[in-house]
Amino acid sequence: MRRIAVPYEFRGGGRRDQLCCEHSSVRSILVLAWWARAAVVAVLGVAVANWVGWATGVETLTRLGGDFPYMPPWTALCLAVLGVAIGLQTGRPSGRRVWVGRALAVVVGVLGVVFLKQYATNRSFGLDQVWFPESLNT
Repeated sequence: MRRIAVPYEFRGGGRRDQLCCEHSSVRSILVLAWWARAAVVAVLGVAVANWVGWATGVETLTRLGGDFPYMPPWTALCLAVLGVAIGLQTGRPSGRRVWVGRALAVVVGVLGVVFLKQYATNRSFGLDQVWFPESLNT
């Protein structure tokens, strides 16, 4: 079996110089890291497209598909923040990056509870009207 040298960031500890690993495991790690970054970029792209759709009035950009309901701007923001949180925690993050990612996830969780309470009580706390109020009222 062919062996290649792997940089320190792609292995789980040991000496600080390069370590020889099996080619297939290195390839798996690199592929998974690429897919994680691609997923974060895709989520951020959907969120930005959604905001552009709300800002310009292009209804197609506020929906994931023709028959789907529209995505409110807050949902796009929460998706973008969760994408950033996942991006911060991929690879071998420092302790600070892990805690920032977790804090962002907690903020999104709190917002989710606020929105669920708003819908369950059928009262508006005004959060829906922060961005694009004229578009959301129609």
